[in-house]
This record gives sequence, structure tokens and C-alpha cells, in this order.
Amino acid sequence: MASRNGPVLLDFWVSPFGQRVRIAMAEKGIEYEYKEEDLFNKGELLLKSNPVHKKVPVLFHDAKTICESLIIMEYIDEVWSGKVKLLPSDSYQRAQARFWADFSSKAYECGTRLWKLLKEEKHEAAKTEMIQMLKLF
Repeated sequence: MASRNGPVLLDFWVSPFGQRVRIAMAEKGIEYEYKEEDLFNKGELLLKSNPVHKKVPVLFHDAKTICESLIIMEYIDEVWSGKVKLLPSDSYQRAQARFWADFSSKAYECGTRLWKLLKEEKHEAAKTEMIQMLKLF
């Protein structure tokens, strides 16, 4: 998918992972086209663009497709390098930022699992895991 005006973001309005990308684009001052994806009825574009995970967000730029929010953010930071930096220039600080971004993704997934397991025996284990993650934050 290509746009004459620049990058295109395939996303779902409530996705925290898509919100990451939208915030990054706003911080960089990047204009883009937003395409809403119905995650309850996934369209052909999403399934074709992200055949492995079948999730949003997906960024289309210069006839390329980039998937996964943290990878998209690094791509944005590298491609639009002349604008404000998303990651610190110091290697150690950059590693720390990546660690916490990854950790927050895992915390979100744990919370989602907790919500989905409300009526199952595995709920207590998921609850314990979520409490431990929140204590680390």
C-alpha cells in the first residue's frame, strides 16, 4: 500500500500499541494517513500485510510494510532522524528504554490474559503475575 502523501498507518483506535506509534508520529511531526481496522472482522489488507501476527499497527512507507509497534517506532526514529529523537543517544539509556517498552508490552499482554481468564482456574496465576509486574513498575 502506498500513499502519495506519505506514510499510512493501519490501526485500531483503542490499541495501546497503535497509540505508541501515533504518539511517535506526533512527536516527530510526521503527517500520515490513518486507516481504521476492524479487529473483530479483520480485513484482507491486515491479513496480507501482517500474516504472522495478524495484528495492528502496520505502517506502510515507501512501498514497505513494517509491523509491531516497537519495531515501527525504531523505524520512524531512523527514517525521520532529522527530527526529535525518540530514543536516547546513549547506548545504555537506549537499552533501558527498550527494556521498559518491552516490559510494558508484556504487562499489557498479562492484563489481557487476566481479563480473558476471569472464569477459569488459571485466573489466580495470571492475577499473581500481573501484581508482580505492577510492583516492578
